[in-house]
This record gives sequence, C-alpha cells and structure tokens, in this order.
Amino acid sequence: MNAAIPLDTSHPRAASERAGRDLVSYWLNRCDDFMDRQRKNVIEREPSPQALAEHLEALKFMIRVTLFLQALLADPDFPARQVAPQVAGKLLQLQESLRMLQNPMTDGEAEAILQTAFPDGPGIGSPA
Repeated sequence: MNAAIPLDTSHPRAASERAGRDLVSYWLNRCDDFMDRQRKNVIEREPSPQALAEHLEALKFMIRVTLFLQALLADPDFPARQVAPQVAGKLLQLQESLRMLQNPMTDGEAEAILQTAFPDGPGIGSPA
C-alpha cells in the first residue's frame, strides 16, 4: 500500500516533514478505504439511484480534497514533496472511478473488448 519513506531527523525540518508525510499517508489511507467501499457497495452490487448519487457526490469530494493536497505538494516549501507521485496516482484512480461510474460501458462495448482480447471465448452473454 503506502511504503514508509525514510526520514532524516538530523535536519531542522524533520518535524514538519514528518507532519507532511503523516497528512499524506492519512489521506491515501482514506482514499484506499473509500475505494474498497466503492468496490463492495457500488461496483459489485447494483446500488439504488439514490445510493449511486450519494456515492458520486462523495467521490467528487474525495477528488476535490486530493486536488487540494496535490496543490500543497506543488508548493516548493512543502516539507514532504517526494510523496507527490503517490497522490497523483491516487487522484488518477479517483478520477477514473468517476468517469467509469458516470459513463458505464454498455454490454455491446464490453462484448467487443472481450471478443478482441479472447476471440475464442464465450463473450458476456454465454456461460463459460
């Protein structure tokens, strides 16, 4: 998940660097928890329209906060800038989830992809 990044405590910014890393680590863990709940409650199930709408609003909030955190990491004086790639990756995951949920793939699109990848396979409408 999130690998610990070694911290040099010999320089005066060690405390702020630790705080910055703790902030990023906390948020990345919240994103992972959110994505797990999304998989269990939205992707693996057929949510009600209200539940889906509520989830989409929460997902948009997660994206906004991650964008804010990414802006903090862009500050040249932010003490833990080396974790920026992790935040950028999480932002891409959240944005892709939003795109997927707002524009779900049709059965025809899924069938075309499966036929391209597995030309001898049964497709989506047939049992394996």
